[in-house]
Amino acid sequence: MTYTLSLNNILDTLYAMAALHTLTTDSPEPILDPDRSGPVRLIVRNAFADVCLHLVRHIVDCNLDGETSSGDNSETPSADDSDIMMSLTLALPRDFNPSMHGVLRRNLEQAVALTALSTVLFSQNDPDRAYQARATALTHLATATSLLMTNFHRIRWI
Repeated sequence: MTYTLSLNNILDTLYAMAALHTLTTDSPEPILDPDRSGPVRLIVRNAFADVCLHLVRHIVDCNLDGETSSGDNSETPSADDSDIMMSLTLALPRDFNPSMHGVLRRNLEQAVALTALSTVLFSQNDPDRAYQARATALTHLATATSLLMTNFHRIRWI
């Protein structure tokens, strides 16, 4: 099954997390600066690649806007705010519940957003928040991985 993630949707999640932090601490969050959108977009793409590496055992193919496993590496970073579609095709277990596709996709988006946020926080010399964001990203990845594993509870032992 192929899951396509929108860079702009992930950015919206990332910016919402940063805005929420600003509201709770009264300190401006530098990631919200519109002049930094280019570097933040690159960080999100790198976070997507990191998430793909965590799920490599389950990945059939992945595409980072032209960078596919088939060898096409036409990297053309977007200079504007156009959306970039990042996709990964996952091998699903036979007993995968189709109603969980949305849950899996959302956990992938959250993992990418939180991995990117962790990178930004490390760059701002805020290791405590960075580790917290990374731990939460890993929780989303663990949830995604558990959805991709065969559900042994459904096997009937005779």
